[in-house]
Amino acid sequence: EDENDGFGGRLVKIYDPEVGSRDNPAETKHRRLVRGHRTGVMDRDLRPNARFRDELNNIMNYPPTHSLNGEEKDLVWKFRHHLTKDKRALTKFVKAVNWQDQSEARQSVQLLSKWTEIDVDDALELLGPNFDNSAVRAFAVERLGKSDDDELLLYLLQLVQALKFEVKPSDGNKEPSTNTSLAHFLIERAARSLMLGNYFHWYLMVECDDKSPGQPAQHRKLFAKIEYDFMLELDKTPEGKETRRTLRRQAEFIAVISKISLQTSLKSGLTIVKKTEKAKHFLADPKNELLDISPPLPLPLDPSIMISGVCPEE
Repeated sequence: EDENDGFGGRLVKIYDPEVGSRDNPAETKHRRLVRGHRTGVMDRDLRPNARFRDELNNIMNYPPTHSLNGEEKDLVWKFRHHLTKDKRALTKFVKAVNWQDQSEARQSVQLLSKWTEIDVDDALELLGPNFDNSAVRAFAVERLGKSDDDELLLYLLQLVQALKFEVKPSDGNKEPSTNTSLAHFLIERAARSLMLGNYFHWYLMVECDDKSPGQPAQHRKLFAKIEYDFMLELDKTPEGKETRRTLRRQAEFIAVISKISLQTSLKSGLTIVKKTEKAKHFLADPKNELLDISPPLPLPLDPSIMISGVCPEE
């Protein structure tokens, strides 16, 4: 760069990873000043007028992916006690809290227990990647604990996915921790129900086998550790050892079916008719032990269906 260029010289661009990922410092300072002079006692009896009610209703209708701006966060915080009666408002309130402010975080955690019961899908949002406060996540798990097995099964796949957001990435040499409320909750419930346990086990197995770029090794280790803890928990239950045997037999069944599928697909020069004949031949081979499955085995894709054997001709 020419010394005479002065300020008109070459511009050097520097990448700052914090830009866009953290609050604007000025906004953070503003929020601290706005909220700092307010106390819980002062805010407890605040009620929104008609204009503020409309604004709050508009905020409550935002989808989960919508980010609140500074003014909206301040409005939700200001009327937080009033909003405890609205189950839709909790996820918005959690977004409005400055969790780095210890005083504000402490007030917010105390307020969680006073909130009206939220829906399961809101609890699921609180377990996503955007909420890393342990008290918030524990509150969401507590709500899930009130669900029966059928309702829990509807959300089980998403809850298994949420496990990867429980633990911060650690050094490669460290074992992933599973001492989290969500992991313990799912392991405990899955160990008490063959239906939940079946799906929980196979969802974990899929994650453990996922070698795609989007699945880091740390996550695979985490899911493997959770599976290990699940097996230990099964051993503590009256039917647990039988459940483990069932899961092992399912794995053997899938391994044989997968092997037959692979051997058939490798015959690339064959027509569909020839491949079908080849598959029937493999299925009918007694050494594959598929003709008569005794005792009947719960189908991994739907454990309410029992497999008693395979009909090669069909």
